[in-house]
Amino acid sequence: MPLLKRLKNFISLFTLVLLVGLLVGCASSSLKYSDDVLFSYMPEDALVYMCFPVDKNIELASAMVQASFPDLKEKNVKKIVSSVDTIYASLSKDDVSLVASGSFPTFALDFVLNKKNGWKKIKNKNEKYYESTKTSFELAFPSSSIAFAGNKVQTMLDLYDNQKIH
Repeated sequence: MPLLKRLKNFISLFTLVLLVGLLVGCASSSLKYSDDVLFSYMPEDALVYMCFPVDKNIELASAMVQASFPDLKEKNVKKIVSSVDTIYASLSKDDVSLVASGSFPTFALDFVLNKKNGWKKIKNKNEKYYESTKTSFELAFPSSSIAFAGNKVQTMLDLYDNQKIH
């Protein structure tokens, strides 16, 4: 997959995580995880790793959301952006992976990420995740403080389940 297409996929994933944050609301403050822990959920063979602190790049994050959803009202853009603290991303030849830290209440996920909205729920041994019926993207919220998105979310969930920090 060409680099430009992967970057567009990254922007779409970033916006999707932010949008779900808006739709399910904000119920609690996020737990703080170290960069090392959050990067440990990424594939080891990535070509590029990146950390995107949202609070220091509010204008850029807001512009990305607005560009992806031009009909979204400004107050909703602000709500979306305020739910995410930091985005961690990796790009490889065949994968875009994203870990977001923030506040992601999980109580309404099944309502938001449903078949009508283009999502299929997949249950693995310990966690559930959502697969887009329109793209190859998957989305998971293993805790109310962490969101995973990408093409290989199951692998990220396995790494999460094998660590003793949560």
